[in-house]
Amino acid sequence: MTTPPSALAEDLRDDFSAGSLDAEKWVTSGTGSVAVTGGQLVLTTTEAQYSDAVITSAETYDLTGSYMSIELVSMSSNETLLFFYVTGGGNDLYIRVSAGGGYGTLNLYCNETLCTEMPDLSCTLPYFLRIREAAGTCYWDISQDGATWSNMWTQPTPGDLTAVQFKAQAVAMTGTAWSATLANYNVVPG
Repeated sequence: MTTPPSALAEDLRDDFSAGSLDAEKWVTSGTGSVAVTGGQLVLTTTEAQYSDAVITSAETYDLTGSYMSIELVSMSSNETLLFFYVTGGGNDLYIRVSAGGGYGTLNLYCNETLCTEMPDLSCTLPYFLRIREAAGTCYWDISQDGATWSNMWTQPTPGDLTAVQFKAQAVAMTGTAWSATLANYNVVPG
């Protein structure tokens, strides 16, 4: 029996307007909580250090010639980390965000190697983050509106990206509960 190919990564879309997390699209994990309210996804950690709240796509998707993006609406503390992962095929491409007060620092990673750091990000929240692949190159992009993108980093595609999952993870770095609010997974508002 032949395994059917994965759908393109951009085919997974969610504006979180259903009032609850779509269990056909997402799986939750971690010690924190995941909620959907007012068209937004809220990941909330507990007061335990290193507690986390996680959503992962329920299926795998093909990132080749495609993309995964999400809007970061707000983060309640700068003592926190928020990760956006594309993971699978032995590869982890991700963006680590530490943000507070409307600004943030982005660290871009490929397979645990720091590619670049963007401190004191001049783009105020909310903003969109995207990881995409095209013609053998991976791109880490940012946008203020989800329509016009600026590239932050590129590098050769590290390997097979035909069966990857998207994951968003909020991690408490101190013993304080906090939340990250996300919206518009692969959806341009308007």
